[in-house]
Amino acid sequence: MEKNEISSLQKYIWLDQKINPHSPKYNIGGYAIINSCIDFKLFKKAVSLFARKHTGIKNVFQQDGGIPFSFIHKEDTYEGIHCFEENNKQKLIDLIRRDFKVPFNIENHKRLFKIWLV
Repeated sequence: MEKNEISSLQKYIWLDQKINPHSPKYNIGGYAIINSCIDFKLFKKAVSLFARKHTGIKNVFQQDGGIPFSFIHKEDTYEGIHCFEENNKQKLIDLIRRDFKVPFNIENHKRLFKIWLV
């Protein structure tokens, strides 16, 4: 992975997440209801192409000597797409809204976004 310095604002967010690891205040959530079938493989390919062109989506944060850095994944595929099969629309919306409130663990070295396809 390629190591990059982060901006002062990113350092602030990183430090705030370190101090308040149980806060979801930097989470941004949303959902769209698509009332048709989606080809999961094609959708995954489209997200991977998008991620390849926009390096911010491929970022993870790590520390080196106590200093935060951004690292960009070199992989061409994005594996953060979760596929669920559930017919109860309200149950799915509740599940997604609950997930919006789960704090992002900046230490887990995962990418900064995830997609649920239900």
